[in-house]
Amino acid sequence: MREQDAESVQAWVKNKLSPKTTAPEDFNWLLLADVCCESAPKSQKGSGLPERTWAEVATTIYERLADDADLKKTAAGSLLRLLQ
Repeated sequence: MREQDAESVQAWVKNKLSPKTTAPEDFNWLLLADVCCESAPKSQKGSGLPERTWAEVATTIYERLADDADLKKTAAGSLLRLLQ
C-alpha cells in the first residue's frame, strides 16, 4: 500500500468497508491504519500537519475497528477511540 497514493488507498478502504462488499478475512486493518498515519507526509505549506487524506483513511479504519470491538463488547473499542 505504501506505493499507492492516499486517494487510491482511501477508495479501496471505503470499498472494502462498504456493507455491499466483504472485507478480506484476517486482514490486518490496524497495521494499515498505522501505516497510513506514518505515510501522512508533512504539509507542503510548512504547517507541519499531516496530509489530510492519509489521516482520514486512518481515522476511518480506527472508527470501524472501534465499532466492531464495541459490538463484540470488548474493551478494545475504547482503546481504539483513543488512537483517533
